[in-house]
Amino acid sequence: MKGFIASALAAVPRMKAGQLRRPIVLAFSHDEETGCLGAPSLADALVADGLPPIAVVTGEPTEMRVVRAHKGIRAFRTTVNGRDGHSSRTDVTASAVMAAARIVTFVEELAERLSVDGVRVPGFLPQHTTMSVGQINGGT
Repeated sequence: MKGFIASALAAVPRMKAGQLRRPIVLAFSHDEETGCLGAPSLADALVADGLPPIAVVTGEPTEMRVVRAHKGIRAFRTTVNGRDGHSSRTDVTASAVMAAARIVTFVEELAERLSVDGVRVPGFLPQHTTMSVGQINGGT
């Protein structure tokens, strides 16, 4: 991403020298690897400032090919609560970790079904919806 920003800034003199009918706006977001945290407020600010883009150049690696679409992303946070107790008394405790493991297995099985029976969209690799669990924490 830093290389893309440097390349965009290096191109500013050529942009300024051009006969532009619309302004070129360099807008950079943050935290793209942790949920694209900067993108929503950036998009809102561009629209609020009267600068809705007609085209966007994204600095992600694309092997120098034009990318005209993105599969999109949905993220979910799930909290599982248990009941503490001695590990020898599973009859009166509830392991949140064990319950969370069942959820992870469910997501894995759903992802497998989608890879076999899911909708295919040509142009994407893979062509089907993908799912994963990125992080799990817990236990005492």
